[in-house]
Amino acid sequence: MGGGAGLREGSSPEVERWARLVMDVPGPLRRGAWYPVLSAGPEEAVVVIRNRAVVVPRHSLEIVNSPPSQ
Repeated sequence: MGGGAGLREGSSPEVERWARLVMDVPGPLRRGAWYPVLSAGPEEAVVVIRNRAVVVPRHSLEIVNSPPSQ
C-alpha cells in the first residue's frame, strides 16, 4: 500500500463515490474519515488524500455512491 501519482495542482476529480475505512490498515488514511474514490476494483481501490492517489485494499473500505452527510 502506498502512494501513487500526485494529482495536478488545482485539479479535482469528478467525485461520484466516497470511501471510508472500516478497519485499520497501515497508511495515511484515518478510520471514519471520508475520501473521494478515483477507481475501485475487486481487490483494491484508489482514493484521494491530500491531493495524492493512494491504493487501499478494497475489503477495508465502505464505498457509497453519494456524498456523505456531515
